[in-house]
Order: sequence, then structure tokens, then C-alpha cells
Amino acid sequence: REAEDHQEADKKKREAVEAKNTAETQVIQAEKAVGEWKHVSEEEKQQVQEAIQQTKDAISNESSTPEQLQEANDKLQKNQRKRRRKKRRRTTRRSSKPSLFHVIKN
Repeated sequence: REAEDHQEADKKKREAVEAKNTAETQVIQAEKAVGEWKHVSEEEKQQVQEAIQQTKDAISNESSTPEQLQEANDKLQKNQRKRRRKKRRRTTRRSSKPSLFHVIKN
């Protein structure tokens, strides 16, 4: 019985460590991406930076549960996906326009 209790406690600790590591990795990637974004307005960057800060706060809070860390991480990822989709749409629109070479050739 005692071994089962320890096993459950170990499992919860492992989940907490994994959630924290995942969130830390996501924060690093998001900070790098925000610095590289040229297509995103300052307001949009601020939204992502706020999500980064919320994730950092959850990481530094010793009483954060794995679920709270995951929630903060999910919000951060959602913000980043939104910005990447916007970039892809802009890139697609630009590439669908005929090039000057194409216009001259025809």
C-alpha cells in the first residue's frame, strides 16, 4: 500500500516537472519568435508578450498545478498560432499576385 502511495506521488511530481519544462520551452520559443516578427503589429506582439508573462508567472509559482501550467502554455501556443496563420495568409496573398516577369512575358 505504501509503495502505491509513493508511486502516485512520484507520478504527480513527474507530471508537474514535465508541465513546467514544456512551459519553459514554449516561453523561450515564443520570446525568440516575437523578436523575429516583422509582420506583426506592436499591439499583437504585446498580446503574445502578456501570454508569455502569464506563463512565466505560472512557472515561478510553486503552487501551480500541472493543469494550470498547461492552461497558461495552451494560451501562449494559441496566441502564437494565430500570428503564424496571419503571416501565412500575407505570404500567400503576395505569392498569388503575378510577378513582373510573368506580366512582361505575356
